[in-house]
Amino acid sequence: MRAQGYDGAANMSGIHKGVQARIKEIVPTANYVHCKAHVLNLAIVHASQDPSVRTMMATIQEIAFSFHYFAKKLGKLQDELEQNQNVKDKLDGKTKIQTLCKKTCWFSRASALSTFKAAFPVIVSSLEYLQSKGDGKSGVQLSAILRFDFILPLVIVNHILEAIVPLTSMLQGVSCDLVEAVNKCQTLIRVFENERNDIAVFNCLYDEAVELAEHFGIIPSKPRTTGRQRNRANPAVVGIQDYRRVTLYIQFLDHLLNELRDRLVNSEERFLAQMLLPNNLKSLNRDHQIRIFRAYESDLQSEDQFLLEIKRWVARWDIYPSKKPDQLYPLPLDMCLEDVSYKKMTGQSSSHNYRKYPPRNGVDGDLSTMFHTRFEKNPYWWVDLGSSFSVHHVEIWNRNGTSYGRRLRELDIMVGPTLSKMKSCAYHKGRVSPEKHLILKCSKTTKGRYVKLGLRVKEYFHLMEVKVFAYGKTCLNKT
Repeated sequence: MRAQGYDGAANMSGIHKGVQARIKEIVPTANYVHCKAHVLNLAIVHASQDPSVRTMMATIQEIAFSFHYFAKKLGKLQDELEQNQNVKDKLDGKTKIQTLCKKTCWFSRASALSTFKAAFPVIVSSLEYLQSKGDGKSGVQLSAILRFDFILPLVIVNHILEAIVPLTSMLQGVSCDLVEAVNKCQTLIRVFENERNDIAVFNCLYDEAVELAEHFGIIPSKPRTTGRQRNRANPAVVGIQDYRRVTLYIQFLDHLLNELRDRLVNSEERFLAQMLLPNNLKSLNRDHQIRIFRAYESDLQSEDQFLLEIKRWVARWDIYPSKKPDQLYPLPLDMCLEDVSYKKMTGQSSSHNYRKYPPRNGVDGDLSTMFHTRFEKNPYWWVDLGSSFSVHHVEIWNRNGTSYGRRLRELDIMVGPTLSKMKSCAYHKGRVSPEKHLILKCSKTTKGRYVKLGLRVKEYFHLMEVKVFAYGKTCLNKT
């Protein structure tokens, strides 16, 4: 046993009593490797502990929940959105503010911040209306966002998080190459270092924040500075722009850069073993070989024998290139599963309100939207996967609300080459609890291009999200 991998929960990763520590007592060579997707997540979370950033995110979360769970507030937001075509175009069909999800789900935060920034004008007008109708909490929320201390962190953090999205997508992929992930992380670090030292980047972000603030009559300002300050940043700078650059932008970037280096890059030596995969040997150089040997020296007899063994395998794959695998062993089929339904073409038997609840909401990746049919007998919703797949299972997210969420019952899932020629994949008897995340596995792998979900009763049919998992391109032994 040479490695063990878990997330960062204390009972697993604790250095004294965690599972990894207890295993390492028995097997000293079993090095603990933290899940790299979670590591990137933690880097963002820890970097976001700056007071202004933390306050900004907490305010967005509170406002998003407010609009998400109160129908009157959501209705007003959507009315304001209909009257603002510019914002409507920026939101690209979204009609809700995304919540920031749980504390560690930073990937959704990048999308949520982008949505909030794009919808800022309609959020302000909605809160102003609600305040005028006597909603005191909306007035407090309005005051919180109509401050330069809120707008500038929103613009800066949104810019930085958007740059990290491609890296997290790679780390969460089935065929993640950790060597390439480290390379991408180092590239990202270099980009952030360049932006940190290029004052023009901050000036551009600052100008964007000022433009947004001026639209609402907000004047940029900075806290009072004194000769001695113990409870907040007090740099020796004069201008407002320089103060914000030093206390917010540079401080946030420096913290993030340190987290990325410490959590993602420092394990690079052991990851280099992936260079020994047959398809990667062409990129393996002498420096890689020495570094791999040093990382695994306790498992190898001598450096000379290790280098000679590499030469033998390089020669073998040159002679038999057609037999060269791209991985050490065929992946178990369950590891080959991919969501093949994301943003594919959809349809439904009827529409309760097409503007608010179109069928595409079922595969938009946003748990704050949903599709919704009328009250009818055997309502259904379908998705066109674009080509034929061997469907393994379907995941659904039911609507919240005690009464609305209990409508989902007697759910049938069908798969087939056309909508008129389908076979049963799975069936759920009885009701599904509100807000339930349900995984429905096909009784046997069913092949088809179309997946249809329907109810065997007379009822409204609505779901927040649907994901269809099928065997993807990473399988060596597909069925």
